[in-house]
Amino acid sequence: MLARQCLLLYSKRSLHAAPPAKNILSWLRSRKDGKEKTPAKDTKALIKEIESGETAFSASKQSVVTLALDESDFIGVDVEAENERRYKEMVQSSKLNIWLQPKKVASVEQLKELVISSFNDASNVKVSSIDDPLLTENFTDLVCKFKFIKQLQAKTGYMIPDEKITRLLSPVSFLQWYDAEVLSGKLLGYNEAEPNAIDLSKKEFPPNVFITPLIKKREMMNNMDQILSEVEALEKEKAVSAISNAIRS
Repeated sequence: MLARQCLLLYSKRSLHAAPPAKNILSWLRSRKDGKEKTPAKDTKALIKEIESGETAFSASKQSVVTLALDESDFIGVDVEAENERRYKEMVQSSKLNIWLQPKKVASVEQLKELVISSFNDASNVKVSSIDDPLLTENFTDLVCKFKFIKQLQAKTGYMIPDEKITRLLSPVSFLQWYDAEVLSGKLLGYNEAEPNAIDLSKKEFPPNVFITPLIKKREMMNNMDQILSEVEALEKEKAVSAISNAIRS
């Protein structure tokens, strides 16, 4: 009886269960098994389709799809756009030193006060009136002249052209220039970058320096019209004389 029970115990089939393996190989195998398999066609039927030109992948029936590309399809950035963006950020983050006075000088009396205060700030000697002889003397110290010009430009709100900074020698000469050029409104139409912006006069140079006079465009056009009319009259006269000579001969 015991022998039969032992025989029955050993004759039972043992079952073994384990959790699924979660690794890269099992994932690739599941991806491969998940793909739909296209059934293989019969060789004779496939040859017959190719000979008759009725294949699904024939060049004549194959459709061409044009894909629209956007910026995300390209690798990298546009160099010009990136430089422009960086320059804008640099300009916006930079601190600009605005040293010109936003309120411009508007009268001669105000200009005189600004000349006196600018001279006192730049020089060790103090003056209280525009009639002081020190303001009529030429600058002997270039550092003092530079400080005076910078103070005067900052307080008046108008910059002085480099050519005038070189030529003007005394504080009163700068006062006269501001009165004639700035307060009169002439400086508003001045652009140092344009050609012939500086009006040169023969009085400022010795006789051995020749200055070509500035001719306005209207005068140039009038002279050109006069020359063309004279040429046309000469051509007509020449044609008339040629016709009369031909008639005589």
